[in-house]
Amino acid sequence: RYAELTGDLPGARRLLRDARDEAITRSDVTAEQRAWFRMRYAEMELRAGRPRTAREELETALAERADDPRLLAALARLAIAQGEPREAIQWGERSIGIVLDPAVLGLLADASRAVRDTAKAAEYDAAMAMAVAGQPGAFHRAWSLHLLDRNLDVPDVLVRAQNELRERPDVYGWDVYAWALHKSGRSREALEASAHALAQRTVDPLLYQHAAAIAEAAGRESLARSYALRAKHLGGAS
Repeated sequence: RYAELTGDLPGARRLLRDARDEAITRSDVTAEQRAWFRMRYAEMELRAGRPRTAREELETALAERADDPRLLAALARLAIAQGEPREAIQWGERSIGIVLDPAVLGLLADASRAVRDTAKAAEYDAAMAMAVAGQPGAFHRAWSLHLLDRNLDVPDVLVRAQNELRERPDVYGWDVYAWALHKSGRSREALEASAHALAQRTVDPLLYQHAAAIAEAAGRESLARSYALRAKHLGGAS
C-alpha cells in the first residue's frame, strides 16, 4: 500500500502479486482472504492498464466466493472504467443487495445517469445520503466528492474536509479539501492543497483530474495541461 500511495506502481504490483501467489497456495488462508488478495491484485492490474487480467482475476475469485460484495463492487468499478454503465449497474445492484456500501451507491447513481435513468439516479443519491448519515466517525469522502461534483452543500463539505484534515492529513484528505476550495471559488488557495494531494505521486487519475481543473481555474494553464496529460495517461492505464 505504501508503494502504491507513493507512486511505485511496479513495486506495488510485484509485492501484491507475490502475496497473492502465496495466499492462494496456503491451506491456512480462508476463501474470503484469498478473494481479498485477488481483488486487490485485480485493482492493481486495472491501474496498470491490464483490464483483461483484472477481469480474469475477479472472475476467478468470484467463482470461489460468488456472494462476496467486495468482488461484485470491484466488477462494477471495472465496468465503469471500461465505459459499460449497464453492466456496472448489474454488478453494483448485486453488491448492495448483500452489503449497503455508500461508495457503491454513488457508483450506481453515476451509472444510472450515464444511461439517462435520472429517477433511479436520484434514488441512489438519496440512499447514499442516508447510508453516510448513519455511519459513525469521519465524514465519508466518497459522499463529499459526490456532493462537490454536483455543487451541493459546498460550504458544509469545506468545513468538514478542513476539520477532518487535522486528524487525517493524507493525500485523499488533501484532495477533498482542495476540491472543496475550488468549488467554493477559491482556486488559488486550492492550488497549495492540491500540491499536497500530489506530493506522494500517488497513481490515481482522479487526483490529477482535480489538480488540472484547479490549476486551469487559477490561471496556471501550463500546469493544468501537465496535470491533464498525467490524468489522461493514468486514466488510459485504468
